[in-house]
Amino acid sequence: MTPPTNITWQNGVGLINMSLFIFINIRLLFRDTEVSSYRVIGAVNVYLLIAISGAFLFEILAVTTGKSIAGNVVLVNNDHDYAVYIYYSMASLTTVGYGDIYPDGMPARMVSVMLSAIGILYPAVIIARLVTVNNTATRQ
Repeated sequence: MTPPTNITWQNGVGLINMSLFIFINIRLLFRDTEVSSYRVIGAVNVYLLIAISGAFLFEILAVTTGKSIAGNVVLVNNDHDYAVYIYYSMASLTTVGYGDIYPDGMPARMVSVMLSAIGILYPAVIIARLVTVNNTATRQ
């Protein structure tokens, strides 16, 4: 049985699209020296886009390798699984890791570790940048 390539292509295009959005938002975050609510909303938007990208990666792994996530979950290989991928991606990104779902296979482990590392580093870098920009703007 051949894997459904239509889902893989859709997720691949979605990953490219979200990567572009993430790149644009990060460029806007570091562009000038004004801290506003729009900048904070943009930072949160990038964080959520990273989680959605992780969910796409888990779905691509499930379609291509047959392994992605396992545990206290029943995956039926349709659109209803995407909520589970989002849940696990957010749990990995926020480094909560409830333990009810875990990565199945080395590629899924690598994606989980990547999401956890980004989940730790991204807020630290963005908060440091926003504080620096705010301090610089108030000194002038």
